[in-house]
Amino acid sequence: MARLLDTEPTTLAELREQLKSSPQASAEFSVAVEALVFDSSGRWVLLERGAGAQDEHGKLEGIGGRVESDGRLRDELMRELREEIGESAQVEIARFLEVKSDTVVVQRDCETRTNHWVIVSYLCRWTSGNLELMEPEKNSRFVFVESLNVDPARLSTSGRQSLASLRGLGGELRSFLNGADL
Repeated sequence: MARLLDTEPTTLAELREQLKSSPQASAEFSVAVEALVFDSSGRWVLLERGAGAQDEHGKLEGIGGRVESDGRLRDELMRELREEIGESAQVEIARFLEVKSDTVVVQRDCETRTNHWVIVSYLCRWTSGNLELMEPEKNSRFVFVESLNVDPARLSTSGRQSLASLRGLGGELRSFLNGADL
């Protein structure tokens, strides 16, 4: 797990171009977008990975998924939010956080493979509406974490990097949680 970029790529093509010069990026990778969502009480909203998830069953992580088009990454994030938590929930993107890498070993049917991911993360605020588990086979429930107080062992590998990055924001995160725009 490593932070790859601190500047926001707009599109998938731009991201791939920027990563060409990164020695930490794997030669072959899939791209995902991730919303690190906080509610009006300042709680971090995480999903628990269910039995139908590809990997890291029972682990907690942000809301998002695989990028499926060459369009804008923020648009892909909004699509993923609708797919994962429904149309009712209104989530605003406050700011880009980071681009990170994640490597996950998947064991299924006596076969082991390694998935390399590049994840574009955004700090987000849930402003209204209801959260719905739109893919209950993949995600088993929502978990609300107060003050980033979560055992890192409960988090996915990506979730642990997100926790470290959020803690690294310090006062900026506290201002955001208190309602400030970023």
